[in-house]
Amino acid sequence: MEGQEYTRDIESTIESIWENSSEFNIRTPSLRKIYATMRDELGDEVAEDYQNIIEGMENSRTSDDGMDEVATALLVASKHNILLYDVSKWGEDCGLASKAKFSRTKTRLEDNGYIDTEKVPIDVGRPRLRLKLAPNVFEEDYDSQVISIVQSTI
Repeated sequence: MEGQEYTRDIESTIESIWENSSEFNIRTPSLRKIYATMRDELGDEVAEDYQNIIEGMENSRTSDDGMDEVATALLVASKHNILLYDVSKWGEDCGLASKAKFSRTKTRLEDNGYIDTEKVPIDVGRPRLRLKLAPNVFEEDYDSQVISIVQSTI
């Protein structure tokens, strides 16, 4: 009988602490938010590809593999020929990473020969860069190749 009372006291105390605590923002967006905002900003196909690859990485992940959601987003954006500006703006707006992180990761992927860029002129200012997959990089089995690339370049 004493053990049950003790357990109820602990549960009551924890419940009280939980109810009286304030919300804490860990600055990392949930995957649900990332997928939803990507769907809204970059399209359904892009979000679906991204989600499939992230889920595939989670299934093959080891504790120290250095998986990077930014590299994944850039590779998926490259598959769909999206502007670097658009994907990095989306990533910064949803809280995934800064535009600088996207730019550094794009440079690393480009230096390793996985993606190419093409200048797209705009009315005013510097041209934007369209992301494109490098020729012959992903001929087959896109999802597993992206997982391998992301895990090997981090």
